[in-house]
Amino acid sequence: MGEEEDRDVARAVGRRENRAAAVQCLYAYDISPLVPWEEHWTGQLEMLELPKKSLSYGRWLVEGTIANLFKINELLAKFLANWSLDRVEKVSLAILRMAAYELLYGKDVPYPVIINEAVELSKLYGGPDSKRIVNGVLDRIRRHLEEQKKLSEVQ
Repeated sequence: MGEEEDRDVARAVGRRENRAAAVQCLYAYDISPLVPWEEHWTGQLEMLELPKKSLSYGRWLVEGTIANLFKINELLAKFLANWSLDRVEKVSLAILRMAAYELLYGKDVPYPVIINEAVELSKLYGGPDSKRIVNGVLDRIRRHLEEQKKLSEVQ
């Protein structure tokens, strides 16, 4: 495949597909943490039959989520009203982790878009309560981040 064809494929694969691949990789990593995340990611690329360049945003999400997993888990635990991380189904947890990372570090995507995309993924992959949990937790994180931003602008 030539460079021009790679760019065409990259354009055809949007951020939703990147996020879906990232969630699947994060889920696999959570189930098999002894396998390096890069192997899970390569497996996703092979399964989807896509060149690496087309899922660069997804790779950024996976790599960043795993690199910041401790911080993300602390943040999620803080906003999981009356729940613990181990009570959240694994797919919903992967979605929450990825979206929390994107809320924290994705500077070019508005918060409502990130939350909506996560809710859509929870509808596709999660259980019956996934949509409600994902929306509620991410909205609480969004409000917290917006409050922090306002405070830092005042100072």
